[in-house]
Amino acid sequence: MKTGSLLIITALSVLAIAGCQSSDANTQTAPEGAPKPVVLTVAGKSPGSQYVEQMGTVTARQRAGIETKIQAQVQRIPIALGTHVRKGDLLVELDTRDLHAHVDQAQAVLQQVSQDYARYKRLFEQGAVTQQDYEAAKMQQSVAEAALAEAQAMLSYAQITAPFAGTITEKSVNVGDLAVPGRPLFVLEDNTPRQLVVGIPESYRLAISPGDSVPVAIAAGDAQITGVVGEISPSADPSSRTFTAKIDLPESANVRPGQIARMLLNAGGSESVAIPISALVHRGQLELVFVAAPENRANLRLVRTGRIYQDKIEILAGLNAGDRIVNTAPAGLADGDRIEERP
Repeated sequence: MKTGSLLIITALSVLAIAGCQSSDANTQTAPEGAPKPVVLTVAGKSPGSQYVEQMGTVTARQRAGIETKIQAQVQRIPIALGTHVRKGDLLVELDTRDLHAHVDQAQAVLQQVSQDYARYKRLFEQGAVTQQDYEAAKMQQSVAEAALAEAQAMLSYAQITAPFAGTITEKSVNVGDLAVPGRPLFVLEDNTPRQLVVGIPESYRLAISPGDSVPVAIAAGDAQITGVVGEISPSADPSSRTFTAKIDLPESANVRPGQIARMLLNAGGSESVAIPISALVHRGQLELVFVAAPENRANLRLVRTGRIYQDKIEILAGLNAGDRIVNTAPAGLADGDRIEERP
C-alpha cells in the first residue's frame, strides 16, 4: 500500500509540474516589434501672444486714374496694358477737328475786335469817340483774347500724357470710343516700392508710431519682410473704428498691388509655443501631439491650441518650448510605441 500510494503521489506531482510549465510558456510576452520610423521636430516659440495679425492690401504709393477733360472720340492709343511709361509720354490722342474749328473761330473773332479796338483808339485820341466807347472796344479785345486762349487750352487736352513715370495697370478705352469727363481711361501706378494699407484697431493704436519697423507676412508665400510705418491717419474710420496706416515695404519685396499681406503688430505679452500643423493629431474632439519620451518611446499628450500662423499653430497648454515631437505621425502609431528618428 505504501509503495502504491507513493507511485500515485509521484505521478500527480509530475503532471502538476508539467501543467505549470505549460501555463508559464503560454503567458510569456511576445517579442516587441521593430521601432517605427518618424521625423522629429522641436517645439519652438511663437509670436502668438506677443503679436496681433492685421490684414491689409498691398498698393502702389502713387496711383492715378487718367481721365479726359473734354468729350471727344478716341483717335489713337500708342500704349497697351502693362506698358511702362515715363512722365510726359503720350497715352491717348483724341479727335481734334471740332477743337481746331473752335480755335479758328476764336482767332477770327480776335482779329475782328483787334481791328475795331485799333480804330476806336485812333478816334479816341482825336476826340471823335467817348472814353466809354473806347473802353468797351478794349474790353471786347480782352474777351476775344481769353476765348482764344481757352480754345487753345481745350485743344491741348486732346493729347493726354502721363503725369508721372509708372505702369499702366488698367485700360478701359479703345480706338473709336467716346471719351467722357468723369470716366477713367487708364489707371497709372508708379514703380516705386509698394506699401501696405492696413487698419489698426483702437486698442492697439498706441502700439505703433511712424518710423517703427514692423514684420509683414505675404499671404502668397512663406516670406516675411520688414516694413516701416510711413503714415497713420489721425482719426478713426467711424464704421470700422480703425486707424488707417501705410507701411512702406522694402524695394526687395516681391509683391504687387492688390495682394493680401499681414502686419504683425506687437501687442506685448509673453511668448508661447508653436508647432507644425502636421504634428497635430485629432481623436474626436481631442487635439493631441506625440512627444518623443525617454527610451525612444512615443508619448501621446493632450494639448490646447490657439491661433494659426501660416503652417504653424500656437500651443497654449500641454507642451514646452524645446520638446521633441513627431512632425507627422505614421499610420498605426500608438502611445508607448518604440520610435526611431529618421531624417
